Amino acid sequence: MGRARYHQSPPLSAFICLLLLRGSLCSYLSRVAPISYHKGDELSVKVSKMTSTTTQIPLSYYSLPHCRPERIVETPQNLAQVLQGDYSQNSLYKFKMLESERCKVVCRVKLDAKSAMEFKEKIEQGYYANMILDDLPVVVPIITHDEESSYIYKLGFKVGLIGHYVGVPEKSHFIYNHLSFTVKYNRDIHPNSTNIVGFEVKAFSVHHREAKWGGRTGLIACELNEQVLHLSGPQEVKEDEEIIFTYNVKFQESDVKWASRDPYLVQNNEHVYWFPILRSLVVIIVLAFKLGKFMLGTLRSDSKLETPDQTREETGGTSVNKDVCSPMRSPSLFCVCIGTGVQVFGMVLGTLILAGLGFLTPLIRGRLVTTMFLLWVFAGLFAGYTSIWLHKAIQGSAASWTIISLRTAVAFPAAVFVIFSAQSTLLGLEKSPAAIPVWTMVKLFIFGSATLIPPVILGGYIGFKKTEPQKPPNPTSELPRVMPGQPLFKHPVLVALVGGIFPYVAVEAEVFNFLSSILHHQFYSSYGFLLLAFFFLAITCSLTTILICYNRLSNDNRSWWWRAFVPAGSSTIIFLLFAIYFVLVKLLVTKPVSVALCLGYILIAVSAYFLLTGTIGFLACFWFSRLINSTFKTD
Repeated sequence: MGRARYHQSPPLSAFICLLLLRGSLCSYLSRVAPISYHKGDELSVKVSKMTSTTTQIPLSYYSLPHCRPERIVETPQNLAQVLQGDYSQNSLYKFKMLESERCKVVCRVKLDAKSAMEFKEKIEQGYYANMILDDLPVVVPIITHDEESSYIYKLGFKVGLIGHYVGVPEKSHFIYNHLSFTVKYNRDIHPNSTNIVGFEVKAFSVHHREAKWGGRTGLIACELNEQVLHLSGPQEVKEDEEIIFTYNVKFQESDVKWASRDPYLVQNNEHVYWFPILRSLVVIIVLAFKLGKFMLGTLRSDSKLETPDQTREETGGTSVNKDVCSPMRSPSLFCVCIGTGVQVFGMVLGTLILAGLGFLTPLIRGRLVTTMFLLWVFAGLFAGYTSIWLHKAIQGSAASWTIISLRTAVAFPAAVFVIFSAQSTLLGLEKSPAAIPVWTMVKLFIFGSATLIPPVILGGYIGFKKTEPQKPPNPTSELPRVMPGQPLFKHPVLVALVGGIFPYVAVEAEVFNFLSSILHHQFYSSYGFLLLAFFFLAITCSLTTILICYNRLSNDNRSWWWRAFVPAGSSTIIFLLFAIYFVLVKLLVTKPVSVALCLGYILIAVSAYFLLTGTIGFLACFWFSRLINSTFKTD
């Protein structure tokens, strides 16, 4: 029997696939060398965690009495896989390349009361089993009427299903004990060798019965065609019942090249994105038109100011010019929030660009998390620099720059670490393999402290040494002006909430698709559209915040710093409510531990989103205000 061998990876073609509008049309690129197989080479299927949308608690494949080898060997994991609870173990499912098998018996399991109850519970909770072959996750093809493809694919297969016998009102639990695998392969440049480019499965519940014919004993269902397996009846889960696990495997040649062997992970639904994109463009155009109209009005108003006696009646750019660097409350906390927001911005933008170009293939498990971590560390330089630069702009000095930089470095990661530790504890109580051991958490804390803090401190030092304090273009009074009474519809809270609607509209559709993919444990592939939505979000946040804050400054309200941060970030409230609704209503998550886990993930996501959008809005307003200082007449 020949041995599998490695050969040179094909040339990289990432830069040809510039995924800005149709991100999911270009395949992801695997950055590992392919394995070439010859006929008869052994293929070992690995099992991964079982997942459920209703519990969101990953479990070990062998937590149920599935067929298990005498010795379970776990594949080594990198740090990102440990954090994700992503692992793989050996199994009894073994193939030989290009040699089909029909109804091969894996094992026989006799259920006792406990194991039967475990199977029933996991079937009711909708658990999916996941397998891996040559780093390809197993998928179930689902027929669709889409014009671009006849199939869509779902990761993993269900453990079982709930049904009723005819005339019996009580529900019964049936297990999928027969798997029909299809391994797709492609002929590479080497003679008589192949690469695996697809791994599909169809699961059946078959009540195997033995019979004798032709002098031999065999399973009746194995003599039937795959399309009529149901004629032998489904395999019910009940006490003292023997379950026979079997599988078929066939090999099918494919035109898909190894370098783009995961097109089945791409969902063919790009056409549904164009309406949200058009809607976002309309929102941006309306906001830009409103800002332009408002600016023209203030320009005309400022052109009428001729004498210093008119200072009290100043409007428009003159007031903005004086108040852009006015004092504020909690300047240190504000600088920390802005610096962290810059760090989130850098990580998100870098991740989306790399994913859009195809560098973050889902076939290399843990690469996405690793990339996000490295980008976060690198963006720490800009976070520290921005925090200290802004502190100088506010107070004219940054004597305590080390403290501000340290707070910027640890505030958000510390909150994430606390939430993550609590989630790991809950997973441990549920005996989930995703639970991280205490010693691993300690090492993670030490490693995080050693890698996350220095870049931010260095960025803060550069900002302290290289930048001069930002001085107001005109002297401002330390005492706030007496504000005239404001109507109810101009209340800061109401204005902030209304301002959050526009960023929400810009990215609502894409966030829904992303959230749906993640919580349904499916690969998300439309990073090109997500990158486009990110640009729309940045533009919408900027225009919305400029409109709100410029209006406030033009009406002699100098309390604008925090109010430039909050309006765009207030869309977080809408997304928080939507995420909770999605988890409780769409996914039907009711188990307290599962709800707590989902809320933890949601809290991390909305906190990052709040810092991101608030920072974009504030910086846009700040630079816009300083820019128009050179345009408007000053006193």
